[in-house]
Amino acid sequence: RDGVLACCSCGRLQSVGGPAFASVGDSRDLCLECVSSVVVDTRDAQPLYDEVLRFYRSMGMEHPHRAPMVLVDSPTLQQHSHQEGRRDAGPIFHVRGLCVATVYRTIPSIVRSSLPRGGGGVGVSQVATPMHERSTTSCCSVSAILVMYGLPRLL
Repeated sequence: RDGVLACCSCGRLQSVGGPAFASVGDSRDLCLECVSSVVVDTRDAQPLYDEVLRFYRSMGMEHPHRAPMVLVDSPTLQQHSHQEGRRDAGPIFHVRGLCVATVYRTIPSIVRSSLPRGGGGVGVSQVATPMHERSTTSCCSVSAILVMYGLPRLL
């Protein structure tokens, strides 16, 4: 690196002789414009989370379960991201939030229709007996929403 800092939020580069950037920790920096609305505490983020939920409710997309939302540092977010099967996409894309969920699925199975045999018993009369797929079911349980701390409110 050439020593020029970049804002982790808006990407603004620090100008030579310009105002100093604020260090958020975990090797991230914010310009003074972004740091003016930074959210660094889970309690401070709750009104914003409520606002987002109200927006979805107004759009007719209310969710019956309110998952807990917590602010976490970058290493914690990356750890959970890797556990969810995501890998780093390079220096351009950064994980800034993650929904931690458990998905329960029933694997579909193929069931062959039984046709009566000559004597009235139940069995398969030929290989070409019609097959039917049983319906699948799935359930998703959201355990938490993780959001990287130290980002501006509007991000």
